[in-house]
Amino acid sequence: MTKPNDNRSQLTQAQLMDLIEYNPISGIFIWRKMRSGVKPGTIAKGVIAKGYCRIGLLNSKYHAHRLAWLYVYGFWPKDQIDHINGIRTDNRICNLRECSNIENGQNLKFHKKNTSGNTGICWDKNAMKWKVQISFNYKVMHIGLFYSLKKAKVAYLKAKEEIHKFEPSPPEIRVNK
Repeated sequence: MTKPNDNRSQLTQAQLMDLIEYNPISGIFIWRKMRSGVKPGTIAKGVIAKGYCRIGLLNSKYHAHRLAWLYVYGFWPKDQIDHINGIRTDNRICNLRECSNIENGQNLKFHKKNTSGNTGICWDKNAMKWKVQISFNYKVMHIGLFYSLKKAKVAYLKAKEEIHKFEPSPPEIRVNK
């Protein structure tokens, strides 16, 4: 079985279109042919793995967002596909874009342990201030320490706009972009 992100798959756009129909506006896949007891016209829901929808085709499993890319553009993405709104099951073509690993990292939601509710901002107990950091090229850059959360947000947004050219607005601001 091929890995879900394996571009070396032999699956072509023509084969994909023969097996499944994709609606680029809704992001939904529909089976065209009978398979394993599933009738034509049935939604191809696939299996959710790490929040992504995967669909089994020709004895391999594929991420639905990569299938959407192949279906619409006729070629496999060179690297990664980013879900612009951060919702991994939203496979509408307008929500998908090609990117590198570094670019994809600019679109991450804040960590589950985040207490500030803002990406890149956390409380520094030793300094008793809000600490602002941003990552770029696998390195964490210290932006500064701030007494007020509001000033910390302003500093983070300014740094993000300057450093993250691919995705300059943080996820909490980008909801329903």
